Amino acid sequence: ATNKVYRNIARAESIKELITSAVAPYDKNDFLNVVQYEGSGHDVIVCLSDLHTGAGIDSAWNKFDKEILKARLESYVAQVFNIVERHAAEKIHVLLLGDLNNENSIEQVMTAAELVSNFVAELYEVCQHIDVYSVSGNHSRVFPNKDEQVAGDELEALIPFYMKARLQNLAGIEVKTEKLDPSFGGFKARNSLVMYAHGDKDSPANVVEHLTMMVKQPIDLVFLGHRHTNGMTTVHGTKVIESTDSYAVGIRKNDIPQQAVAVIADDGLTCLYDVKLEKPAKIVI
Repeated sequence: ATNKVYRNIARAESIKELITSAVAPYDKNDFLNVVQYEGSGHDVIVCLSDLHTGAGIDSAWNKFDKEILKARLESYVAQVFNIVERHAAEKIHVLLLGDLNNENSIEQVMTAAELVSNFVAELYEVCQHIDVYSVSGNHSRVFPNKDEQVAGDELEALIPFYMKARLQNLAGIEVKTEKLDPSFGGFKARNSLVMYAHGDKDSPANVVEHLTMMVKQPIDLVFLGHRHTNGMTTVHGTKVIESTDSYAVGIRKNDIPQQAVAVIADDGLTCLYDVKLEKPAKIVI
């Protein structure tokens, strides 16, 4: 037994000596020829989804009113500033992914439009090239019965027109009021084809197939709201990004308020920021 132990020790020492003799000291000339790439520009895609302006919430998981929403948007702007400067972004694409107001109320729509207009105007301070795209959500129907609703007649559809008038003196901001369909749209961010929808008519699993069939060409990124949590998945090589700000405890969806910000380079998605708008609260039981 003792001899066996000695043999094992000797074998280990022999292996160590073999490695020491076989491995040459590091020489930087032996390393890979690392290619230094010139820094390319970036676009930033900023999501605003499911703000539910006008909702009043006071629960163990969430407190929400107009002033809290305003504070969240102020926090969001500050964090987007840092992202834009960090990546030397040349252009910002703002996606209004629906459910910005909570009900079919003119007052709520006007409040949401004003808050979002101010949000974009603040972004103008850090980047003077901003495009705004939008779709309506499923909480802004004119008629309570969804079967009576005609696509495109949502009061939320008025928000881009309000923004266009409000921001008309800021050269470089373009609010897009034309899109492929009332329920989805698309644009190019550098070399990437980006599609967006609210998310109530699609799921992350099927949206790539649905929209690819509609536009008859490969899609690089899809942005969705509606599902009350941030997320990213890859479907057939397409990145599907979910962004939202609200809670839905009734369907057991609980997360801190957050939105998604994507950074796009010439070769596609560089990184995705999970922007938290508040610190998580501890639940006292």
